[in-house]
Amino acid sequence: MKYYCFTIFFLLLINYSFAQDQKETLNFYYENAQLAMKNGDYETANSQFRKILRIGVKLPSEMPYLFSKTLYEIGQYQNSQSFLEKYFEIMGKAGTYYDNAVELKELLELQLNKSLSCQYCDLSGYRLEICLTCQGEKQLLKQCDYCEAKG
Repeated sequence: MKYYCFTIFFLLLINYSFAQDQKETLNFYYENAQLAMKNGDYETANSQFRKILRIGVKLPSEMPYLFSKTLYEIGQYQNSQSFLEKYFEIMGKAGTYYDNAVELKELLELQLNKSLSCQYCDLSGYRLEICLTCQGEKQLLKQCDYCEAKG
């Protein structure tokens, strides 16, 4: 019984330590992302926010707006819209960035409408290019060396 109690205590201690480490890591990335945004370095902010998402912990409530703004600045409009919708879902009108989020929503709608009307882009706003291998014929010119055209 004594050994069992010690084991449970030890596992709880490890779990608590792990949670503290995750919280510190989250705060580190979150502060770095905000600093990068302040400096106009949205690529770095994007990288920091994505590291936060990989940790798998509860996100700060204002992060969806900040990440949405970052995604907008680097031209990922559909992803930006998804995070902005999440921000409105979580925070509603009570969010610190509510007015900024409404403004960002309008800017996103303009950008998304542009990509929808462009004959050279897909729905995500990415430019469509003709495949250099098949020249748009959608046929392979050679067999795969790995599977020998068996799929």
